[in-house]
Amino acid sequence: MTPDMSEIYFCAATGGYAQAVICVMRWEEGRWSEPEVAPFSGHRGWMDLEPFITPDGGRLFFLSNRPDAGEEDGDQDIWVVDREGDGWSEPRNLGAPVNTAASEYFPAVTRDGTLYFTRSDSNRVHRIYRSQPGPSG
Repeated sequence: MTPDMSEIYFCAATGGYAQAVICVMRWEEGRWSEPEVAPFSGHRGWMDLEPFITPDGGRLFFLSNRPDAGEEDGDQDIWVVDREGDGWSEPRNLGAPVNTAASEYFPAVTRDGTLYFTRSDSNRVHRIYRSQPGPSG
């Protein structure tokens, strides 16, 4: 949910996650709007899940298996969109050192910009990692 509680983002998926999208509902005129697919989500070939809005509302992190330069479909990485007016920027992959050839998911960000996420290695061992922002944030 955005800090001003005017929007709520959630995921909806079919059985087996054949399709998974991020949806949004908006608080308008005293009630919630009908859910709609978020503008940066909804490609039938990709899975978008686990939206997390930063405490300041300026960014939304999520898991996606959409392809990125040099990667194959199916690699689960953490992606981000930036707030631009009433909408969001184009999604971008966080890249290294957060994303690797393993699967990264469950992003959460603290007020100071620290990103916590889970990574599953080739042995399916799940570990929680922390990535702190650099000098430029």
